[in-house]
Amino acid sequence: MVARLNHGYFSLATLGVLFIFQRLAESLEKFTGGPAGLYLPESISPFHCGYLILLLLVLTTLGYGLYCGSRWGLYSRETEADEDVAESIGIPTYTVKVLGMIAAALPASLAGALHLARTSHVSPVSGFSLTLSITALLASRIVPVKGVLGPILGALLITAVEEVIWTKFAGFNQALFGLILLAAALYQGVAFRREFFRSSGQP
Repeated sequence: MVARLNHGYFSLATLGVLFIFQRLAESLEKFTGGPAGLYLPESISPFHCGYLILLLLVLTTLGYGLYCGSRWGLYSRETEADEDVAESIGIPTYTVKVLGMIAAALPASLAGALHLARTSHVSPVSGFSLTLSITALLASRIVPVKGVLGPILGALLITAVEEVIWTKFAGFNQALFGLILLAAALYQGVAFRREFFRSSGQP
């Protein structure tokens, strides 16, 4: 149902679903441990976890490159550029968005499993974090480099900035990181607006 929405409504609905699942996980205390979460025994060493993370990064990068070069990758770019125009030329935008969400959820779920195995703790806040979701979204778009390299550089940049804030500004880390996310989101909005008017021929 969420995939049938267009443009900004799709993003808002996705964040709404995230919030619903977080509240649901907090209420099912018998299965999830409630807001405190669950603690599990450590099942993997840092050495092996590092290699598994590197393997996941390589496979995800290769998969993303193959997807971008495929017909469905072209459909995704056209749907992102203008969903109405994409539908008018016969692109199944609903199917494109569903496949895109599935393709994005697969490596994300594997990364979450590795995080759980390493930290031995999971909670509704960490599993359905709004900040983490927005950070991942901005990391994929903040660096103006097309292709596979853009999201990788964006993730490295966002992670480095976040670590500096957490270590140097411990008392104001959340506020400062929130301001950076807001500034990045505003920049993306302005850049999108310029691109839209440029493509439509408006001043």
